[in-house]
Amino acid sequence: MSGPIRRASGTIAAAALAIAGVGLGVLAPSAVETGAVDAPRAAISLVSQTAWTELGETLTLGLRLDGDVDGLTVQLTSHRAIESRVDFEQTIGGDRLRATLATVEQAAIALPVGPDGRVLQVPLTSGDGVAPSLSINREGVYPLEVALVDSAGNAVDEFVTHVVAVPPTEPGASAIGSPLRVAWIWPVTATPAYQPNGAVDSEVVEELGPAGRVGEITGALADADAAAIPLTLVPGPETVQSWASIETTEADIGSGLAALRSAAQSNQTLRSPYITLDPESLDRAGLGATIAPEYAAGTDALNETLEIRVDPRTAIARPVGPATLDRLWELNTDRVIVEPEALVPTSSKFTPAAPATLASEGHVFSAAVADAQLAEVLTGDAPVALRAQWFLSTLAVIAGELPNATRGVVVLPEESWAPPQELLAIVLEGLADNPLVVAVDIETFFNTVPLADDGVRELTPPQIPPPPAVSPARFREAEDRLVALRNLVGRDDPRVLAGERSLLVSLSSVWRGAAGVRQANAELATIGDSLSGLVSGVAVPERRTLTLTAREAEIPVSIQNNTGRPIRVEVTLTSDKLLFPNGSSQILDLPPRNTTARFAVEARASGTFPLLVEVTSTDGRVTFSRSQITIRSAVVSNVGIFLTVGAILFLAIWWFRHERRRRRVETAAAIVDAGPSSDE
Repeated sequence: MSGPIRRASGTIAAAALAIAGVGLGVLAPSAVETGAVDAPRAAISLVSQTAWTELGETLTLGLRLDGDVDGLTVQLTSHRAIESRVDFEQTIGGDRLRATLATVEQAAIALPVGPDGRVLQVPLTSGDGVAPSLSINREGVYPLEVALVDSAGNAVDEFVTHVVAVPPTEPGASAIGSPLRVAWIWPVTATPAYQPNGAVDSEVVEELGPAGRVGEITGALADADAAAIPLTLVPGPETVQSWASIETTEADIGSGLAALRSAAQSNQTLRSPYITLDPESLDRAGLGATIAPEYAAGTDALNETLEIRVDPRTAIARPVGPATLDRLWELNTDRVIVEPEALVPTSSKFTPAAPATLASEGHVFSAAVADAQLAEVLTGDAPVALRAQWFLSTLAVIAGELPNATRGVVVLPEESWAPPQELLAIVLEGLADNPLVVAVDIETFFNTVPLADDGVRELTPPQIPPPPAVSPARFREAEDRLVALRNLVGRDDPRVLAGERSLLVSLSSVWRGAAGVRQANAELATIGDSLSGLVSGVAVPERRTLTLTAREAEIPVSIQNNTGRPIRVEVTLTSDKLLFPNGSSQILDLPPRNTTARFAVEARASGTFPLLVEVTSTDGRVTFSRSQITIRSAVVSNVGIFLTVGAILFLAIWWFRHERRRRRVETAAAIVDAGPSSDE
């Protein structure tokens, strides 16, 4: 958007501003680049300007003059009105300035001092035709060069602002047939606030403070409320949830969260995933199923912390692709906000200023296409008043393209935008009662601006996204460990809540490169560490010996719980020499310290044999401890007795039958030996 002012005098400006501490986003090449060596004498910058001026009225500029301005003149040069947005963007850099309308000069030292620096007032037109004026007598947007010049007419420093001239209009009324709708979306998010070890990131705390990047954004929300400017808020759920937790110990950051909570009550607040995601990357890696839980967790965090109900129908899709839209459709979202490069471009001589119809994978969305150039105007190093006026002037140019058509634009800054609170305050003031534009939230934008008539738009061909910082296998392993941890200690345990957060945060697209991989995997490692701490805290005695003196007995098993909290486990005994009438396993709720479980057993044999003891989680995912008890059994089992008695009976019957048979044989032999009697 910005470019150097291609004028010789601007050569001195860059060095001047470096010395004076005043930065301009649009500057001439530095003295080093052009070979100039003389230090600048003075610098001029904009600190305030009337956002629009009615024809016949007076333009007021607040100017900051630095350095020695004695003998210098402030020179205003107005140029013919801009005819297109392309022309406007070039005039910011001092290029393509059309014919000069008028030049007004006043000694710099003679300018009165006001609350916003030196004050310079000049009428758009002169009533008597003699007094100096800018010769602006028709509505439009006019480039205005503001320069410090010396007695020889050479510019010492300069910049270009714009005069928005409108016809006389009643306060709050529109100066055109249909004012331009402007939906300004405010991301309010920071990087994850907690480190994997549970410590708070001091840099994030600084961002959330009143003078920090996020703090300045929330500090301006009161100005928006006072100006009755509707905004669309997109708070980062992890940021908001962590903010609420940290403010209990960092009291100075609480005001920003209070301002955000208050603004969310009166402004549309969009849903978003718990942490910044790249759904296309996750889906390609086989982790697409994690996207819906991320949005669910984000919605819960916002609703609970801000005490609101977020809008589930609309979401920012950045980056966007088929997987992103498919997941959003599953979440009942049919309105999306996308960046212009996400869609196949169409040709138009006017600024695209209507929602588009977007089709993907059989789903049809209404898509608000963000105006990237508008968002960029608010960034850079130019003085805040100048950036604000460029922004408001750009809106005026767009509004003037088709003044009777119902149109709208969407301003979507990057998540990491860092606008000074002063900049936001100036823009908000310029939007209030603006005769050319009207601020709306994104829902009003969709409801009032007709769909573009350029047909159904399609996504640009997808690019291969970078892989997520965590591998699917590593993530699923951590998921399983978290399930085991939850089953052991309950879902409200702090370790479980921290583990759930670690899973969500590990998928963030902010983790990039080798450092990002280490950070994401460190998040997952905290789950294993919590589980390992529990595992090491539960144990049974290593080895001992028990003697059974009766066939039926009870075996005591002592379990030590050193975790410091109740825990539910399953204890299982295994032996092929024992029977367990009441079962070989028990589910126990172990209080801290020692618990003894008793198992009823029946000995199946005498002798010495092992009894294995295993303590696991109730779902079998985690093994806490294994041990072995040596059993000495001095009893005979029923089976043994039965077999012994049976053997004795068998032997007795065999002996009795054998004895009877032997006697019969002996008797028969005796008869044979005796022979026949003599009587025969």
